[in-house]
Amino acid sequence: MMVALYEKMKRFIRYTQRYVKNGLLHPWPDTKRRMWFLGDWAVPDGVEVSDKSVLLTNNCVLSDCYATMAHIAKSLNKNEECKRFCDLADTLNANITRTFFNVADSTYGTGTPLDMSYPLLLGIVPAQWKEAVTQKLLQRSYTTYKGHIAAGLVGTAVVTHWAEQSGHVQLMYDILKKNSFPGYLYMIRQGATTTWEYWNGFRSHVHNCYNGVGSWFYRALGGICPDESAPGYRHFFVVPQRPTGISWAKARVTTPYGDIETEWHGDKLAVTVPVGTTATISWQGHSYEKEAGRWYFTDD
Repeated sequence: MMVALYEKMKRFIRYTQRYVKNGLLHPWPDTKRRMWFLGDWAVPDGVEVSDKSVLLTNNCVLSDCYATMAHIAKSLNKNEECKRFCDLADTLNANITRTFFNVADSTYGTGTPLDMSYPLLLGIVPAQWKEAVTQKLLQRSYTTYKGHIAAGLVGTAVVTHWAEQSGHVQLMYDILKKNSFPGYLYMIRQGATTTWEYWNGFRSHVHNCYNGVGSWFYRALGGICPDESAPGYRHFFVVPQRPTGISWAKARVTTPYGDIETEWHGDKLAVTVPVGTTATISWQGHSYEKEAGRWYFTDD
């Protein structure tokens, strides 16, 4: 089954190659019913989604696809194909930086959170500029966007994943606790019981939108992160991130082996490792390898 899916995914990659010009992916034709070459969508008022941003976002998606295909090819022992996808990713990443990176102000694209976080998340940003781009993203998040969410349907999940992967837990916490527009608490203050289609409440008030942020609660606060080399949480990591303003957190992830649970209060952490799994737990500057059981850690 994996081989069959892999071959279907290769068909999509071949399709994209028709529209790669001068080293970058360009828009493919819309159908009668759909326009698929989009950037961020349904962003808050005041966030620019220019043609440059759309082009950058889609090329980041293609880079992400190349990396995924390389991982799959490696797992299938297709070493030549793995190398080909890695080479495609390396070439595209260099073209993305050459085309969209502004050295003068350390921004990518239009400098929106999506335009900045996606290249960081995918490792596109060269090492010598990574810290400057990161600091510019944080600075713009707190000044230009006043600490509010500044992303749409695509950007919310990407920004969330970047924040979790890079350990910028404070930024996400500050964004999530904003109760003015735009934000989740703003929706709640307006009586929402489900997420809206648009941050400003336009159109549907029962829409599966902006939910990419959900992973941040169990992966960042709860610290429960899968190990890509051991699928299904056969092995996993527990690395809780603790922002200023939160004194405790409790999380649970259901796996094929049972529930993984974490709970921390101040400097105390408890972790449940299901039978048949192992965990690498990081807490208070120490690392522990644990098998099945309920484990307790303090700062002692």
